[in-house]
Amino acid sequence: MLGHYGHGGHDVVDKYEVAPGVNNVDIADFAPARPYDLIVSISTLEHVGWDEEPRTPEKLLFVLERLEQVCLAPGGTLLATLPVGYNAFLDAALRAGTLPFSRYGYMRRLSMWAHWEECTAAEALSARYDTPHPAANAIVVGQLTRRTPS
Repeated sequence: MLGHYGHGGHDVVDKYEVAPGVNNVDIADFAPARPYDLIVSISTLEHVGWDEEPRTPEKLLFVLERLEQVCLAPGGTLLATLPVGYNAFLDAALRAGTLPFSRYGYMRRLSMWAHWEECTAAEALSARYDTPHPAANAIVVGQLTRRTPS
């Protein structure tokens, strides 16, 4: 939650995290009262469809489309961090360029203590999850901006 970073007054959607102020709903079913100008997803989208039984990895594509069309206001932006190596479907889509993000940034982890630096796409996409450090050793930062109707 962004509350850890000193920001409040925002909606939090998490199917599984039970805490005050958290909307416990599947993001695939979520419809806000009004669309957002900004959605921030920090290492969450890789779990959509992947950590569920039955596993339906393509659900991620549906959710990204829904976030753009239902949850973002025209001109609104989704920023998402996507750890490399956790979800094979997501990794394949990143390599193939089939996700709807218009801009990408890449970061690699340099130490166990979360020291990160910007890197190339090739460096990030070749990283391994849990090696050499626990959890993600590279992330992709995707930006999706909803087009305004013409």
